[in-house]
Amino acid sequence: MPASYEIADTLLATVYFLAVVTALQVIVVRTAVRNPALRPHIMTLRLAALAWCAMALVKKAVLDELLPPTDALYHELIAREVADLFRDGLHREAFSYFGIGNPAYRFLLGVFYYCTGAPELIAYAVNGALGFWGMLALLDVLSSTVGTRRIPLSIVLTCTFLPSGILWTTTNLKEGAVLWGICMMGYWTLPSAGPRRGAVLAAAGAATVAVLRPHIGLLWMVTIGIFVLLRERRLAIVGVIAVGSLAGLALIKTMAPDMFDAAVSGGVSSSLDSQYERVTDDANLVSRHFANSHPTPVLTGLALILFRPWPTETLHIGEVFAGLEAWCIALLGLYYWRSLPKPMYFLRHPRIIAYGLGLLMFGFLFSYMYNMGLAVRQRLMAYPAVLTLYFWPTLELGRLRTLHALSQTGARLQPQRMPLPQAARATVASA
Repeated sequence: MPASYEIADTLLATVYFLAVVTALQVIVVRTAVRNPALRPHIMTLRLAALAWCAMALVKKAVLDELLPPTDALYHELIAREVADLFRDGLHREAFSYFGIGNPAYRFLLGVFYYCTGAPELIAYAVNGALGFWGMLALLDVLSSTVGTRRIPLSIVLTCTFLPSGILWTTTNLKEGAVLWGICMMGYWTLPSAGPRRGAVLAAAGAATVAVLRPHIGLLWMVTIGIFVLLRERRLAIVGVIAVGSLAGLALIKTMAPDMFDAAVSGGVSSSLDSQYERVTDDANLVSRHFANSHPTPVLTGLALILFRPWPTETLHIGEVFAGLEAWCIALLGLYYWRSLPKPMYFLRHPRIIAYGLGLLMFGFLFSYMYNMGLAVRQRLMAYPAVLTLYFWPTLELGRLRTLHALSQTGARLQPQRMPLPQAARATVASA
């Protein structure tokens, strides 16, 4: 390639990369200014956004040279073919690459390349930016829902500097887009009296997850539907849950018809058992952590999401970091729960019930994982539920304390604030 073309490509990559960084900084500032709970942490959030973008450079320039990403290379190859077909005007042939799951990601990536002419580095940066935006939205939803004026720095750091998030979204994989979609769906959980500015983002997030990972989208649709049903207690929500669930099942049948038919005819558990036995017999697929193992539905998956790899399973530095992340987050969650004056009050809340049931569903799904690397990467899709269960009670306690202080001083509450229930008064009084 002539030197002039290389210079042009470098300049184009620089312009696009700076555009991604700038756009992410704008999103951070707008979100933090709008949310009083995040406003004190605006510099931390801006630094975290820069860290996610910088990680895209490190992954592309260093880490991928040491460990070539097989899946990412194949995604890139197909996406470039799709982009070339669009440039040649062969739209029918280009659309033939579209499908549910990985084909959807490759097709959309090809459309992105066709429209922008960007190098692969920009795909890394965009995916990482989407991942960070998702974690920022998770913080926004949690603090907006409970109305707290202060969110602990440890929670902000955990969500925005999540190691697995930074590592697995800043690459040419669909993890960043899926994490973004999951976290955007959280805007549906805002109180009905609150603002609806996130409704469009929530719908876009649900569509993204449904196309890229329909089974994950189905689990999250049911989880959020249960929460809204418990909170609103309206039968109309049942229809929304039913429609979303049927759509998810239809997409799953499209993506994996053989597995779907086996589950319908022989049962979900038995079909997953047979698939698990088949893949664990293949030494090229199974990792040593799952060889000759017999999973216990739900319990095995919960342990994999929350704690594994165990210290006795770590043989290289990557496994050590994966284990440290899970253990540190679990210890932080335990610390916050132990700090609650009356944990049972929070265990009865619709959000804890719904997200707890959602985590159980993820536990069942992850019980049949057969590769530790794949499990560590994909449990990122369950982390919004895990982090919510760990941290939300502390944020809710802050809201209750604020309401209690206002009621004690005779201050006038805003119309959208819920009155402090008797059980909450007792909880705050004992704090």
